[in-house]
Amino acid sequence: MGTLSTVKVLVVDDNAEVRNGLAKVLRRAGFDVYTAGHGLEALAELERRSFDAIVSDIMMPVMDGMRFHETIIQRYPDMARRVLFISAWFDDPKVKSFLDSTGCPVLSKPFDISDFVTRVKQVAETA
Repeated sequence: MGTLSTVKVLVVDDNAEVRNGLAKVLRRAGFDVYTAGHGLEALAELERRSFDAIVSDIMMPVMDGMRFHETIIQRYPDMARRVLFISAWFDDPKVKSFLDSTGCPVLSKPFDISDFVTRVKQVAETA
């Protein structure tokens, strides 16, 4: 994995405040962070570079986290297990079923920031 500054993380969330806040936390922890506002923007980032970890919201406009992950499986299968999902929608049966099927780690919003950083490190270590 190398030093944290060489660990590339993509944060995907439609809420700019959340997205920028998470990016700031990860940068302070030493990660090299990129951001996207929805799945299509995130796919454009994946065309430009590889990431050690992807933090993705589930409910987003344009392309939600579920379609984004399905597309990653098809286009970048090695990246599909490097996703940490964050969501406040765990009561939704469709979301719960999707998350259970991915095998990816999940954090429920709101979450503890130190736990978030630890989870991102764990995902990156599996890269």
